[in-house]
Amino acid sequence: MSHFTPINAKKQDGDKDSNLSFAAIILCPDKGLSLPLTPDWCPWIYPFDGQYPQYSNGIDPFRRAVSVKYGLYTLAGVGPGELQNRFNAANTLIKEKEDDVFLYVKMLNSIVAFLSDVEKKVKSTCESNSLRIMPIVLTIPRQWNVKFEAVCRQVVAQVFHHEPLNVFFVTDAAALANVILREHLVDIRKLGDHRSVLFLDFGAHSMNGSIFQIVYEGDQKYHFYQFEFITGAGGGSNLWSYLVGERCAKLYQEKTGEPLSNEKLHAILSNFNKHKHMLGPGYINSSLIVDQRHRIVLSPKELSRYYNMAHQGVWQMVMTALLTLKKYQKRMNPVVVASGGTARHSAAREQLRSSCNKVGLPPPVFAESEFDIANNSGKLARGAALAEGDRITVRRFLERGAAFGLLESLAPGSDGIASWETEAKLLFTSTSQKAAVFNATGMNEHAIVCDPYYPLRTEGSRPDLRMDNSSFLCRIEKLPKGQWSLTMSIAEYDGRTCLTIDVKRWWNQSQPPTTFRYGPVQIYYDAGTNCVRIDPTVVLRCHIIAVADDEEEDEFADELFLPAERLASVGGRHASPAPETADQLVRKSPVAIPTVAGGGLGSSQADNAPTPEERSKKHVTANHEPEAAAKPVQSGANLLKSSSEVLDEHKTRTRTPLPSSRRRSKRPRTEPKSYAVDPLAGYEGLLEKK
Repeated sequence: MSHFTPINAKKQDGDKDSNLSFAAIILCPDKGLSLPLTPDWCPWIYPFDGQYPQYSNGIDPFRRAVSVKYGLYTLAGVGPGELQNRFNAANTLIKEKEDDVFLYVKMLNSIVAFLSDVEKKVKSTCESNSLRIMPIVLTIPRQWNVKFEAVCRQVVAQVFHHEPLNVFFVTDAAALANVILREHLVDIRKLGDHRSVLFLDFGAHSMNGSIFQIVYEGDQKYHFYQFEFITGAGGGSNLWSYLVGERCAKLYQEKTGEPLSNEKLHAILSNFNKHKHMLGPGYINSSLIVDQRHRIVLSPKELSRYYNMAHQGVWQMVMTALLTLKKYQKRMNPVVVASGGTARHSAAREQLRSSCNKVGLPPPVFAESEFDIANNSGKLARGAALAEGDRITVRRFLERGAAFGLLESLAPGSDGIASWETEAKLLFTSTSQKAAVFNATGMNEHAIVCDPYYPLRTEGSRPDLRMDNSSFLCRIEKLPKGQWSLTMSIAEYDGRTCLTIDVKRWWNQSQPPTTFRYGPVQIYYDAGTNCVRIDPTVVLRCHIIAVADDEEEDEFADELFLPAERLASVGGRHASPAPETADQLVRKSPVAIPTVAGGGLGSSQADNAPTPEERSKKHVTANHEPEAAAKPVQSGANLLKSSSEVLDEHKTRTRTPLPSSRRRSKRPRTEPKSYAVDPLAGYEGLLEKK
């Protein structure tokens, strides 16, 4: 009998020498098998010199190397400015990208060589255990967007000869949460009755965070899900090593007049990595000897300065996460759980303790010290595989007790920052649908939120959803002043599970309302967070389905959805995994992502989006057929470029002209109509009332 087995891989710190490694695990729940693939892989590739091998699962001290993770920045088309400013990554690729037009091809070939080595081990292990891989799960940083996911999905699918739709992603912090909450909840409960946990993964390349809530059902059974987005930040021990190496090379050339060879640089950094847990802040008497013969030494002050430079963005993000967690202190007794190689440094631990104390939170828990974690180097791989092994459908998610509500913002305070109501109006469950009636001021905002375990709440018999139990799904932009009502539905459409929102504007008692429809947009279950998300690659269009007879075209946005990460003010970048079934993408067409994404590329552009009143009248012509959800960023030949395509781009440097502005189209008059919605019956269930 064939068994379907998730696999996950994660680049993370090794022991105290901070050598990077790539860990993978094969998990087969049916057979009760958990097979870590040992030893871990060395993630260094050699794309720069054009020599072979481009990957050897080892370190060649005579050649210049780069980690696989940095190689993916090249494949995703990240520019120098974004590489430094957004990802805070080492700029080792910037000069190469300027000088070598074929760096893209070299990097792709090197990454393929690396993954091919992993694939051989996976294949042999599966054959010896009579297993067959079905889903492949990769853990990635929270700040990686759909470009990274599309590149990773396509390369992995090609190397593993796998269906791209069965390649999924879990963020580093969500993977950490899954392995800790599944295997060490008893240890957390010994520390106190904590109902919310901030997980911080201090990796070598970046820091990732995620806030999970624990929901108890009786004394023994429990559930957990992510209900707050915490974005990631670039930086960590790997960047510290890079900055130290760059400084050593500069000092050596100034002192000797000769460039520092790759062999000597490798020896210096190997020595530094082995002792870095005793260098930097807090170690005022520890220096790094670069070259004893020429008396080149990095002082404790210099080492501390580069440590702070490498972690500056990390600590800014940590403080934001702690302040977010602080909001739940009264009801949920929150706690911080930290993990990762960078978190082993005494300076990092002391700074995290100090930060928690500063905002009034209990001392953090360091997972490697407090918990007896099996196969620690592969814990994130195991967490992602465990999460994927429990994947459910959206229908099952609804039947389990999920509820959706409409949340309204409050007026901005003295600091100019708007807050949100504490409760959301109940809109939708698997057994009921309600309309939320409200008065828009023209200044307040609204959001769709989801409580995955609504029936288990013990706050009382109130029908509304609590904001602090809910995960943000999407935001509705500011509505013009007036009386409105809103309903939502979830249904199967063309093989996909989709969400639709109908918004009605009431003019007066004698006139029927004008009804706008947004969607359908694909909604999917995210295994890592144990919640649902909307498809981040869709630009939603408005369809007017009922309009008052004497109503002129309203200046109202035709693209209302904004990503939940922007709503939560954390600037998230993570996007969806592949759709749930293989036939979900068959009928979809590619779509650009100019403005709107559920955590995808449009987030930064959406910050300057005009309000509905500022926009020209952009309504789409009346159409009773729902607009098909758009396909995620395309993979395949149009994603992974060939050598000739790279060269053509380099020669022409042409820019595709922007499309002309869309003309306003006059909407035809229609009679007002209302609809009865069967939430799970499909769009044939949108029956016109007689």
